Formats: sequence, structure tokens, C-alpha cells
Amino acid sequence: MSELMDYAPDFSTYSYKELLEAKRYINREEYPERYDRVVELLKDPDRWQKEQTEDAIGVEANKYATFWPRFWAAVIDSLILGLIVIVERLVFGIDLTNDDK
Repeated sequence: MSELMDYAPDFSTYSYKELLEAKRYINREEYPERYDRVVELLKDPDRWQKEQTEDAIGVEANKYATFWPRFWAAVIDSLILGLIVIVERLVFGIDLTNDDK
């Protein structure tokens, strides 16, 4: 049990987001050295340049990933709304032809 209590996480393997979360939730009074290590890692700009580049590439690659689901959702919405308009015209007797000549 004492081994579990002495466990210190290897913060150098954490991602930027994980370090931000660790900084937010770590008990600063109980583990000041761990908090300082997390802050030190967060301040190292060379460490995050590669991760930020990889994130940007991932965002660019997924830029159009939702096109087809959104396209088909719009088609289905159009069909449903079209049916609703047709039913309303039949129920309320609305005639869209222009007979004002």
C-alpha cells in the first residue's frame, strides 16, 4: 500500500491537454513539487510546437469529414418539410396557382 502512496506520475509523457487538466486538479499544498513540474512542462514552448502542428494537420484532414452526413441530413429535412407543406395545402385548401388575371 505504501508503494501506491509514493507513486509519482511521469508528467513528461502527458499531452498538453492532460497537463492542463493535471494543473487544474492537482493538490498544490500536498504535492507542490508535482505542481511545479507540471507548470514547468507547460511553459516549455519547444515541447508543444510539434503537438500543435500535429493538431493543425488533424483538423485540416478532418475539415470535410462531416460533409456527407450533413448533406443527407439536409436532403431528409427538405423531404420532410416538403411533405408537411403538401399536407397543409391539402388540409387547409391552399391553392398556390395565380388566378388573379
